[in-house]
Amino acid sequence: MVQCLKSAGLSIEEIRQFSEWVHEGDSTLQKRLDLFLRRKEEMEKQIEEWKKILDVINYKCEYYQKAVEAGTEKHLFAKDKLPHADEFITAMPSLPNPQTSEN
Repeated sequence: MVQCLKSAGLSIEEIRQFSEWVHEGDSTLQKRLDLFLRRKEEMEKQIEEWKKILDVINYKCEYYQKAVEAGTEKHLFAKDKLPHADEFITAMPSLPNPQTSEN
Protein backbone atom coordinates (compact mmCIF):
# COMPACT_ATOMS: atom_id res chain seq x y z
CA MET A 1 0.00 0.00 0.00
CA VAL A 2 2.84 2.40 0.82
CA GLN A 3 4.33 2.00 -2.65
CA CYS A 4 0.94 2.75 -4.22
CA LEU A 5 0.62 5.91 -2.11
CA LYS A 6 4.15 7.00 -3.07
CA SER A 7 3.39 6.35 -6.73
CA ALA A 8 0.25 8.45 -6.39
CA GLY A 9 2.42 11.36 -5.28
CA LEU A 10 1.68 11.43 -1.58
CA SER A 11 4.48 12.82 0.54
CA ILE A 12 6.11 10.81 3.31
CA GLU A 13 4.25 13.01 5.81
CA GLU A 14 0.91 12.28 4.10
CA ILE A 15 1.64 8.55 4.08
CA ARG A 16 2.59 8.67 7.77
CA GLN A 17 -0.63 10.56 8.54
CA PHE A 18 -2.70 8.09 6.52
CA SER A 19 -1.11 5.19 8.42
CA GLU A 20 -1.96 6.82 11.74
CA TRP A 21 -5.54 7.35 10.62
CA VAL A 22 -5.85 3.69 9.63
CA HIS A 23 -4.67 2.65 13.09
CA GLU A 24 -7.13 5.08 14.71
CA GLY A 25 -9.99 3.28 13.00
CA ASP A 26 -13.38 4.27 11.68
CA SER A 27 -13.36 7.71 13.31
CA THR A 28 -10.90 8.82 10.61
CA LEU A 29 -12.77 7.49 7.57
CA GLN A 30 -13.74 11.01 6.41
CA LYS A 31 -10.15 12.24 6.77
CA ARG A 32 -8.89 9.34 4.67
CA LEU A 33 -11.56 9.96 2.04
CA ASP A 34 -10.68 13.67 1.94
CA LEU A 35 -7.00 12.83 1.50
CA PHE A 36 -7.74 10.65 -1.50
CA LEU A 37 -10.23 13.09 -3.00
CA ARG A 38 -7.63 15.89 -2.84
CA ARG A 39 -4.97 13.69 -4.39
CA LYS A 40 -7.38 12.54 -7.09
CA GLU A 41 -8.13 16.15 -8.01
CA GLU A 42 -4.41 16.99 -8.11
CA MET A 43 -3.68 13.97 -10.30
CA GLU A 44 -6.51 14.83 -12.70
CA LYS A 45 -5.01 18.31 -13.14
CA GLN A 46 -1.57 16.79 -13.75
CA ILE A 47 -3.00 14.36 -16.29
CA GLU A 48 -4.59 17.23 -18.22
CA GLU A 49 -1.24 19.05 -18.31
CA TRP A 50 0.54 15.88 -19.46
CA LYS A 51 -2.07 15.42 -22.21
CA LYS A 52 -1.31 18.92 -23.50
CA ILE A 53 2.41 18.21 -23.45
CA LEU A 54 1.82 14.94 -25.30
CA ASP A 55 -0.22 16.84 -27.92
CA VAL A 56 2.80 19.07 -28.53
CA ILE A 57 5.19 16.12 -28.73
CA ASN A 58 2.90 14.30 -31.17
CA TYR A 59 2.60 17.44 -33.26
CA LYS A 60 6.39 17.89 -33.38
CA CYS A 61 6.87 14.22 -34.32
CA GLU A 62 4.52 14.73 -37.27
CA TYR A 63 6.22 18.04 -38.16
CA TYR A 64 9.70 16.51 -38.23
CA GLN A 65 8.48 13.41 -40.05
CA LYS A 66 7.17 15.68 -42.82
CA ALA A 67 10.40 17.70 -42.77
CA VAL A 68 12.50 14.54 -43.07
CA GLU A 69 10.35 13.32 -45.97
CA ALA A 70 10.65 16.71 -47.72
CA GLY A 71 14.34 17.04 -46.92
CA THR A 72 13.72 20.51 -45.47
CA GLU A 73 11.52 22.33 -43.02
CA LYS A 74 11.46 25.61 -44.95
CA HIS A 75 7.92 25.14 -46.21
CA LEU A 76 6.65 23.80 -42.90
CA PHE A 77 8.16 26.43 -40.62
CA ALA A 78 5.81 29.25 -41.62
CA LYS A 79 2.80 26.98 -40.97
CA ASP A 80 4.13 25.74 -37.63
CA LYS A 81 1.45 26.31 -34.97
CA LEU A 82 1.95 24.32 -31.79
CA PRO A 83 -1.17 23.02 -30.07
CA HIS A 84 -1.78 24.78 -26.74
CA ALA A 85 0.95 27.32 -27.58
CA ASP A 86 -1.02 30.19 -26.06
CA GLU A 87 -1.37 28.30 -22.79
CA PHE A 88 2.34 27.49 -22.61
CA ILE A 89 3.33 31.05 -23.43
CA THR A 90 1.05 32.57 -20.78
CA ALA A 91 2.28 30.03 -18.23
CA MET A 92 5.88 31.13 -18.71
CA PRO A 93 7.21 33.69 -16.24
CA SER A 94 7.46 37.12 -17.77
CA LEU A 95 10.91 38.52 -18.35
CA PRO A 96 11.71 42.13 -17.56
CA ASN A 97 11.78 44.45 -20.55
CA PRO A 98 15.35 45.83 -20.75
CA GLN A 99 14.03 49.04 -22.31
CA THR A 100 11.75 49.80 -19.38
CA SER A 101 13.94 48.46 -16.56
CA GLU A 102 15.42 51.05 -14.28
CA ASN A 103 19.01 50.63 -13.13
